[in-house]
Amino acid sequence: MKDNIVLLCKYYKPKDKYKSSQVKEIAKRKFLSCTASYNYVSYVDTGSIDITPSNYTKYVGNNEKSCGVFSKDGLLIDEQKRELREQLRNTQSCIWDMVISFREEFGEMYCRDYEQAYNFIKKELPKFFTRAGLDKDNIVWYAGLHENTENKHIHISFIMLYLHQNLVHIKICRLQDK
Repeated sequence: MKDNIVLLCKYYKPKDKYKSSQVKEIAKRKFLSCTASYNYVSYVDTGSIDITPSNYTKYVGNNEKSCGVFSKDGLLIDEQKRELREQLRNTQSCIWDMVISFREEFGEMYCRDYEQAYNFIKKELPKFFTRAGLDKDNIVWYAGLHENTENKHIHISFIMLYLHQNLVHIKICRLQDK
């Protein structure tokens, strides 16, 4: 039996915590922290990639790439996206990057559209934070449902508002080891 849901989760430390030889990690952190005009919030919001796909006309004509970027309060308006990008640029927190991918039939049944994706994430993500030993009230998260592949998937990213160095380090190590 195949799993209905697959979760991939990574985190990226602040840029100054990497060695100069860790070029890929530094580049990913820059992308996630929104230091360029094309960034992770843009990608989650539109589902559009920076590199022109081979069949660009078909890709641009597909309005079902992303439902938009949302947080615990629903779809973000432009001002909220600007504020989020500013937070991501200035944070000293690790930036967490997650993708939840659904088996095709399961996704069609339980994550059919924005409403279902939003309700699913709003209900389950705080439980995930609690089980991971993180303070759900100390986290800013955003997500977006993408429908541009065979399997629907939700991109999620989050940061901590206030850092508790020892606690954060212990929890991160515990999650990495599992």
